This record gives sequence, C-alpha cells and structure tokens, in this order.
Amino acid sequence: MGSGTIRPPNTTKSTEKEVNHSIFSISNRLKIGVILLATVSVGLTGLILIYQAFSTQREQVQTIQQDRSRSVAREINSYMDDLQRKLSYLSRVNGLTDMAPHVQTQLLEGLSRHNNAYRWVALLDNKGRIVSSFTPNGESPAEISASSPEFELPLKQENYYIGPVRLGTVADPPTLILSVPVRNRQDQVSGVLITQIDLRFLEFATSSVSVGETGYTYVLDERNRIISNQRQVAETFELDIFLQSPIFARSQFGIRSQPVDSYRGITGDQVIGAISTVGETGWSAVVELPTNEANAPILKMVWLMSLSAAVLIAVAAVIAWVLSKQIVTPLRKLTDAAGEFASGAGDVQVDVTGRHELGILARAFNHMSRQIRENRVRLEQLVEDRTHDLTMANQKLSQEITERNEAELQVRASLVEKEVMLQEINHRVKNNLQIISSLLSMQSRDIQDEQSLRSFQVSQDRIQAMALVHD
Repeated sequence: MGSGTIRPPNTTKSTEKEVNHSIFSISNRLKIGVILLATVSVGLTGLILIYQAFSTQREQVQTIQQDRSRSVAREINSYMDDLQRKLSYLSRVNGLTDMAPHVQTQLLEGLSRHNNAYRWVALLDNKGRIVSSFTPNGESPAEISASSPEFELPLKQENYYIGPVRLGTVADPPTLILSVPVRNRQDQVSGVLITQIDLRFLEFATSSVSVGETGYTYVLDERNRIISNQRQVAETFELDIFLQSPIFARSQFGIRSQPVDSYRGITGDQVIGAISTVGETGWSAVVELPTNEANAPILKMVWLMSLSAAVLIAVAAVIAWVLSKQIVTPLRKLTDAAGEFASGAGDVQVDVTGRHELGILARAFNHMSRQIRENRVRLEQLVEDRTHDLTMANQKLSQEITERNEAELQVRASLVEKEVMLQEINHRVKNNLQIISSLLSMQSRDIQDEQSLRSFQVSQDRIQAMALVHD
C-alpha cells in the first residue's frame, strides 16, 4: 500500500487495560466462577454431611441414653427382686412362726448377713407384736403399728408389700419397708416378715453406668423425689424443670414411644435425657447428658470440615488462577494480534500452540492472516495491472477524442461552406425567378389576346409559387 494509507486509531492497549482492570474480564469471571463453584459444592456437601452426622449422632446418643437408663433400671430392679426373693424364700419356711425364738433369730441373722442392704429384719405375729428380730448394727427395729400398711396389707392380702421411700438426713440414707406374709405349719398366714431396706445400693447402680464426662444418673421415687444421684450432680437441683418436661409427662402416662428427649436438666443445662421405669416400684431411672458434650463430636467435625473447606477453597483459587493463566494468556495474544491486524499490520502471527480449542483458533487465525496477506499482494498486483491497462485505455481514448474533435471541426467547417453555398444558390435562384416573373409581367402588357394573357398570368403565378417554395 502507499504511504498515504490511513490507519484506524490503535485502541487495543487502552481496551486491554480496561478489560484487565474490569471485574467482568474473562480471567476474573473464571476465577470467581471456580471459587464460587468450589465454595457452593463444599458448602452444600458440608451442610449435608453435618446434617446427616448430626442426625446420626443424635440418634446414637438417644439410643445410648435409652440403653443406659434401661440398664440402670434393670440393675435396680434386679437388686430389688433379689432382696424380695430372699425375703419371700425365708417367709415360705414351713412353720416359721412356730419355731423357737433363737431359731427364728438365727434365720433372720442369716438373711441379714447375706445382704447388707437389710438394715434390720423382724418377725411379727398376727397381732403386730415383734416375735424376734435381728439388727446387724445393734440398733432397734422401728415400731410397727398393727394398723400400718406394711403390716396390715401383707396380712390381709397375703401378698408382699413395698412401702414408700423414707428420706433421712444427709448422713442417713433413704430407706423403705419391705414386708411379706408368713405361714404356720397349717399353711395359714400367721404373721408378717418385715425388713427395712437401705437404699445406698442405688448409688452403686447409678454409678455402674458411665454417662460421658459431664453426664449423670439419678433415681426418682414414686413421689418424684431424688433418692439417689451421682456426685457429678450439683447440690442445688432444679427438679421442677424436669417434672415439667414432656419426657416426664410421657413416662407418667405410660407412653413409651419416645422415652428420650431434649430438655433442661436438673442442673439447668440443656441435656439429652432418657427415663425408664424400675419394675413395680414406681421409681424412675433418669440419665442425662449435656448437649454440649453430646454435640462435641459434631462441633469437632464442623471445625475440621471448615478447615478442610478453607483448604479446598484455597486450592480452588490456585487452580482458578492457573486455569485463567492457561486460558486468558492465549486469548490475550489472540486479542493483541487481532488489534494489530485491525490497525493495518500486514503479516500478524499468534504464538499459541496446543491441541485445545485456543490452539486450533490460533492456527486458524494464522492461516487466515497468511491468506489475507497473499490475497492482498495478489489484489495489489491486480490493481496495478488494471491501473496500467486503464492508463493505456485513457491515453487511446484521449487520442480518439482529439481526432473526433478535429473531424467534427472539419465537418462543421464543411457544413458552413455548404450552407453559404446553398444560401448563395437559393438567392440566385430567387433572383432568376424574380427576373423571369418580371419579364413575363412586362411581356403581358403588350398582349391583347385574352387567352394568351391568361396563359402568361398562369405562368407568372407558377413562377411566384416556386419562389415561395424556395423561401
């Protein structure tokens, strides 16, 4: 092309700067997209895993709590059954009331020494009088009235009796009365075998089940009083909070479909508790585990997942940066090459290799650039050849025009001469005709003959008509 070719202004660099600093650039979009994708994926996956882990952990804790409360209830019930069974076994000795007092005392001593939960044991006749008794600690048995339920009910109903729990002082453990009917040799009820049970064994039963590091177990009697608890339980109980909980209400109504629930425990903390009934005693074994400890594995997993998510997001950011470099750098080269090509550069090649789409696009661009360069050279040659042909044609045409103009001038000059000559001829013809008409007019003056005169006049008219035609 000539030196006078006008090129468009080069706006490639300014546009490139605007794109590089724009949030809508492909590089930034790619980085943000990969980071958002990683964040959303990790977030959703983490939420699903946390929810599933929380549900599984909650179900496991509830199942473990339920098993713990049932284990405590079974332990207490088994201990109470053993005490009752041994007392009933002694009461079924034939003619126990008819035996000698020292024999009765030996039997009572054997029963008492078999299990230290028997605080004292006494044999009463059908009048409520103590026939014989034994006390391991040397203390006297409590006075039993003949109208008291622990004596009257076994005697009349001929069945065992479990009395209410009696709470003592801090140093004196809770106790209860257990009594069974006694028969004579005639197999008739003739008395009552009664004992006071020391409930300190409940401490062993509740402590036999481990409830984590901060959990605890306690036992409620039939009047919802705490009769045993582990040392982990605080001294000041908020038992009213537990008594108002749904789990306690369900247990009172015998609803066993959901014996585990979350509520405020007797220490005031939110706990996951389970309650189980202890046989026929009317007692309840309650196991409570603070939710902080129950959810500790979940919180630890959440922390680990958060740390893993942060690491994954950081890795995703690095991957996004690498991908943006691998994609944006070839695109930038293509953009620069396109800008140079648009500004009028002739041979522009892009140095991008690879079998990916950008490599294919770069090879196509290079091929297009070569084709356009070759076509431009070929077009310039065609234009030059055509320009030479047009120049020669113009010269020939100019010569022809000159020759035609000269011929036209000659023709015009010839036409002028002919026109002058025709005018001259016409003028002479008119003059001649006028002379002839005048001679005929002069000759007709001397003619007397009418017919000849008319002939002359006709001839004169014809000559004048010919003169008028020449005009």
